[in-house]
Amino acid sequence: MSNPLPPQGPESQKQEHNPAGQCEKPGDKPDLTGRAITPSPSGAPPSPTNSVNPNNEKDSARHGKAQNIEIGMFILEFVGIVGLGYYCWVNHRELVVFDSERVTMESEFRTSQSNAMAQLDEMRKAREGDQRAWLGISQTTETFTTNPTNGERLTVTFNAAFKNTGRTPALNVVPVIGECTDVNSIPQKDQFPNPVYHSFLVPPDGGGNVTATYGLTSAATNCPIIKIDRPFYLAGTIWYDDIFGRHHWTQFCILIQPDFNSAPTPPVHNTCDDAQASQPN
Repeated sequence: MSNPLPPQGPESQKQEHNPAGQCEKPGDKPDLTGRAITPSPSGAPPSPTNSVNPNNEKDSARHGKAQNIEIGMFILEFVGIVGLGYYCWVNHRELVVFDSERVTMESEFRTSQSNAMAQLDEMRKAREGDQRAWLGISQTTETFTTNPTNGERLTVTFNAAFKNTGRTPALNVVPVIGECTDVNSIPQKDQFPNPVYHSFLVPPDGGGNVTATYGLTSAATNCPIIKIDRPFYLAGTIWYDDIFGRHHWTQFCILIQPDFNSAPTPPVHNTCDDAQASQPN
C-alpha cells in the first residue's frame, strides 16, 4: 500500500510551522524567549547548560585577595618576630660583653686605686719620718759627791742625756730611769708614770736629760744605797709625741762598771717603737 500524502492546505502549513507536533490552541501566545533546543547528536546525551553568575566571580576574587593579604601579613609578622629575636640576641651579647668589660674595668680601677692609696700612704709615712722628731740617748755621765773631810765618795748621780735629731719638735716628753742589779730583772717595757708631774718640749737639735742619784755609803741620805762591787744597769724609757699626733717611745739601757769606766751597750732594752713596728711577726 502506498502511504497517504500529507495533507496540503492551511492545516498542513500549520503543522510544518509546528515541528514539535504541538497544536496551538486559540488564545495561545507564541514563546517570545527565543529559546531554541538544539538537537543532540545521535547517541550522545545533551550537554548541560553553563550558567556563570558574575556575583560569584566577584566574591571569589575578593576572598582570594583577602587570603593573599592574610598570608602577606603572616609573613611580615613572622619576619618581624625573627628580626626582633635576632635584635634581642645581639643586644644580649652586647650586654654580656659590656658587663664583662665593666667588671674588668672596675677590677682594674680598684687595683689602681689600692696601689695609689698604698703609694700615698708610703709617701705620707716617708714625709712624716723625714720631718718628725727623733729622741735618743746621746751620752751618759756620772757626778759624785764626796766627804769634805776625807774625800770619800758619798753619792753618785747618773745623767743620761738625750737629743732630738729630727726636724720638728718633740712634744710631751716624759723620761724615766731606774737601776737594775741583774740583766734578767730589766723589764721588757717600763711603766708609764701616772700621774705625769712634768713634761716638756725638745726642739730640733735640742736635748734633755734624766738623772738618777744613788748613795755609795751608809752616810748618804735621801737616796737609795747601791753597792759598787759588781756591774749594774741603768734602764729607762723616753715617751714623746711628734707634730703629726703620733706617740713614740725610746728605750735605753746602760751598763755601769764598778770603776765607772765605759762599758759595752747591753743587747736588751735598747730599742724604739719604729724598730718594733718594722720587725716581722
